[in-house]
Amino acid sequence: MSRFYLLVATLGLVVVGCETQKPSVSGTVRFQGQPLPSGTVHFHGADGRVEHSLISADGTYTVTNAPIGIVRITVQSHGAAPPKMPSSGGKAPTPPPEIAPRTEDRRDTKYVPIPPRYKDPEKSGLTYTVSAGAQTHNIELQP
Repeated sequence: MSRFYLLVATLGLVVVGCETQKPSVSGTVRFQGQPLPSGTVHFHGADGRVEHSLISADGTYTVTNAPIGIVRITVQSHGAAPPKMPSSGGKAPTPPPEIAPRTEDRRDTKYVPIPPRYKDPEKSGLTYTVSAGAQTHNIELQP
């Protein structure tokens, strides 16, 4: 009888452990084989939820709490992130055009132009299936 309770308790811990793993997707964004030095990656979930991550100078990104299931991915290249812009989370806010970051406040001054289709979830052609837990997905952009 005690083995039964031990088995039930063990299974309960396994189930609880699996349910608490938040989906996190990390990888590198490359354009023409080179890391994209700055920008933003957006994961668009089927339910309309959008999560994003800034791209680091080495081309890496991490979308935490990504929508589970098939996501459409968009990438925007920009030379600077506005000061205090969240590096990950929900849909990135769009700063008013009249507010330009000062040179000393810029996160990264390298701008690499990429095709405009990568800004549109309907045209980017980038998708990924997100599951629970940490995972890796590299993004290769083509001219």
